[in-house]
Amino acid sequence: MSDWSGFEVVKATAYTGVSQWKALAEEIERQLPELTAKLRQAMDAEPWGPGSTEGDAFFASHFGGVNPPQILTRCDELPKEFLDAGDRVRKNVDNHFTTDQAIAEDVARGVNTRQV
Repeated sequence: MSDWSGFEVVKATAYTGVSQWKALAEEIERQLPELTAKLRQAMDAEPWGPGSTEGDAFFASHFGGVNPPQILTRCDELPKEFLDAGDRVRKNVDNHFTTDQAIAEDVARGVNTRQV
């Protein structure tokens, strides 16, 4: 287990990071469909030359055994996952501060917050 003593979460800093993450995720969400469409068009042309020894070797090394449509499907899914990740981090930061505040209030009231 890591020693987290002295660790502090600064809400403004965390929120700034999350906002930057969200801006990047939104930019990816805007740009990726066009890039994926271009990639889909290029892959549909099968430039590796299917059926030839060289083409099959290129395909195997380039795609690592993953089917190109699977790659493109992941490209379609990633922007939402990026956006969701930022929202989850923001909720975790909020939960951290809510918990810290509740513990501080319990301590102020003399309530034992430790459970054995």
